[in-house]
Amino acid sequence: MLRFSRQSTHITVFCHSVAAIALLGVLLSTGVSIAQEPVSDQGVVGEAKSNAVQDKVDLVAQQRETQWQAGGWKMVQRFCIECHNAKYQEAEIDLSPFESLKHAESNPEVWTRALQMIRFGAMPPEDAELPTDEERRAMGDSIDTAVYNVTCDLRPKSGRVTARRLNRVEYNHSVRDLFGMSIDLSSDFPSDEVGGGFDNNADVLAMPPMLFEKYLDAAEKVASTVLLDPASLKKETLEMSGERIAITGEGATESFYGRLFPKESFGWVEFEVELPGVYRVRLSGSAASKERGSQAVIIYDADGKPLHSELFKHADDGGSHTATFSHEFAAGKTRLIVAAIDEVPKAIADVQPFPAAERLDEAALAAGREQFEKSLEVNRKIDFETMAFLFRKMSVEGPSDFPKESLPPSQSMIAKRVASKRGDKYTEVDRAAKACLEPLLAKAFRGPVDDSTVDRYVGLVVAATDRGASYHRGLQDAITAILVSPQFLFRVELPAAGMEPDEAGEVALSDYQLATRLSYFLWSSMPDDELLRLAKEGKLRDAKVLDQQVDRLLRDPKAKSLAQQFAAQWLGLRNLEGMPRDESVFPGYDAELVKSMAGETERLFTYILQENLPVGELLDADYTFIDQRLAKHYAMELPAGGTEGEAYRKVSLADQPRRGVLTHASILTLTSYPTRTSPVQRGKWILESVLGTPAPEPPPNVPELEESESVTANLSVREQLAAHRANPSCASCHRVMDQMGFGFEDFDAVGRYRGGPGIDASGELPGGRVFNGGKDLAVTLRKTESSRFAMTVTEKLLAFGLGRELSPADRCITEQIAGHCQPNDYPLADLVKQVVASRPFQYFQVETGANHDSK
Repeated sequence: MLRFSRQSTHITVFCHSVAAIALLGVLLSTGVSIAQEPVSDQGVVGEAKSNAVQDKVDLVAQQRETQWQAGGWKMVQRFCIECHNAKYQEAEIDLSPFESLKHAESNPEVWTRALQMIRFGAMPPEDAELPTDEERRAMGDSIDTAVYNVTCDLRPKSGRVTARRLNRVEYNHSVRDLFGMSIDLSSDFPSDEVGGGFDNNADVLAMPPMLFEKYLDAAEKVASTVLLDPASLKKETLEMSGERIAITGEGATESFYGRLFPKESFGWVEFEVELPGVYRVRLSGSAASKERGSQAVIIYDADGKPLHSELFKHADDGGSHTATFSHEFAAGKTRLIVAAIDEVPKAIADVQPFPAAERLDEAALAAGREQFEKSLEVNRKIDFETMAFLFRKMSVEGPSDFPKESLPPSQSMIAKRVASKRGDKYTEVDRAAKACLEPLLAKAFRGPVDDSTVDRYVGLVVAATDRGASYHRGLQDAITAILVSPQFLFRVELPAAGMEPDEAGEVALSDYQLATRLSYFLWSSMPDDELLRLAKEGKLRDAKVLDQQVDRLLRDPKAKSLAQQFAAQWLGLRNLEGMPRDESVFPGYDAELVKSMAGETERLFTYILQENLPVGELLDADYTFIDQRLAKHYAMELPAGGTEGEAYRKVSLADQPRRGVLTHASILTLTSYPTRTSPVQRGKWILESVLGTPAPEPPPNVPELEESESVTANLSVREQLAAHRANPSCASCHRVMDQMGFGFEDFDAVGRYRGGPGIDASGELPGGRVFNGGKDLAVTLRKTESSRFAMTVTEKLLAFGLGRELSPADRCITEQIAGHCQPNDYPLADLVKQVVASRPFQYFQVETGANHDSK
């Protein structure tokens, strides 16, 4: 493998790359963003603006304080303060200092949690004075208005985003889209850290030194794969004679094991080439008839396309003549057909395809092989005058060059430029290299590159040829350098030339930066040519154009990445592979079944996204997508039809006990233990992933249910959980979690339905909402909690799109996004569009302002 980067002093670009990456790695590992030099306000105008903003803040603060004292704080005193005061701090929470709205506003995390518990009914506890449904709504609205709306009124800031490294998936996808071929490169990379539930979180994507070594290895592998150096290709010679030659019809074997066939028959050889490329083919033989003296022969490929024609003369006593030509083969098994004709054609292009090639199916091949196995013995009496051609041997040697037309688009472009631009003696190396590398650099770096940058990479090619390496090797050097450049490995957003921060210290993304954010949000990959073209034309920030581009990206097959990366992490599907099951209890549970489980959930998400259906349909869809393995697991019939090669089919759940993702085997397996179901885990998952209300950590010294099973072995799970709730520290959360988890007791630990006598899947949600079974619970949640679910999805989408954890101030943005989509019942694609249109997605915060040239 090429190791120039560690040894050669010619490739100075690597010094700059390593230094820059090391610096960025330090910044990332310490959570420090890239900041700019401060720019102070200018003169009286700036001071006046600042004073006006402060006056508004003061006025709003006075109004909020009055409202808080008259509304929210009175309700907190009535329903909450008894258990959450300075002397008695249930769950270590003291609300008494928040009599002042100023203190309440300074602790938004506490109130976010309080709002979640109040609105869902987990607080106050059952043994306390309970508010009516109307009082509960009023209390939540009062806290919401007092604590949060002031932030929204003053326009929340877009937030800081740390310079981010491409994660493993983004790296693979970017290389795929840059060169048009899929290569598994990141399997050797260390696993990406997860922050806020996602592995694209900039604050946890550090750059340890070991990872740079892995990047270098991967870059060298890519370079040698996408651009083959003919000098480095492994050569092979294949020779076919004797039993390797087959014929149709009557034939004979002469004393030197040459194969004879008459004019109405033909012969062929089968072989396999390891590498695609241009090979040298040699056919040895002679005219069979001494009296006729010569025989015209034509050679066809496996599809019957004529390749070469030759006139063979008769040769006595085992002699032969040789025809030589070159042909490009794809890797894999193939065959060449040899047939006798009346005369050599003037031009091979005038010859019609071989008519018998289409009939040379496996049955014919098998018959031909069997015939020759029976006729390998030398024929003692041969009538040579009835034979046309003596086929002695065929050899295939190569490859001598790489195949240009069969390459993926990007590599084909490079290969063609190499062939047409380089010059026989490298007299135009710099011009040839620039023609190859300039468009490649613009795509790899996701924006325009200046001449000095292009020249640095062109210099690598020139340096390679100067020291005697091939032009192809020089291009491999340049490609390797591109792939370890910080401009490829990192997404760094700095103010573009001419872009000044506004009074809030925010700067709009450039068109190129917006194209990059958008493509990595929806595709987990780099912008395609259309996005880059619109960015170059300065049109992407136009709201109508941007909306159209979101539609286009979501229709593209690459949009499945949003399901595989966003939805899979949000819903926890990535944890499925680490969910073992006791084979004696669940026979047939294996890796293939797990893959099918995840595939069902991902396909439902993608379908609802691409059809722009209400996001709530994820909760209670009366259809799903299953393959044969999952159909068997569900005891369902997989309908006939569908597209050829399509493993998953859309099926109706009208007569099934399932609805939406909550009853998918993936989710039910995720939320179970290896040998049994877990109502607690299932209820906890709904709280976190559906309702956006993560359960607090359990109190210390309280054993988990499975640890206390020996004490309560004779009790059912429902009875054991009732005993667990007897602990006052556990009751408030488990009162809600357990009830929701009971709803899925009609499904076992791998998601199979097991309803019937003896299974109690009933429960009651806060507010007296009763249900019986997973299907009923899913429908109930959709009916009563669709707004909260839409908010949860919005928050997750925004966090994933921004690549950072959300702050309390971002709640204003998520409410705006969800509110915009509420009239149409929160269509999923519309939520995505509103995330893209939001200020945090299109702007970024600079902690101190100065101008930096940037894409």
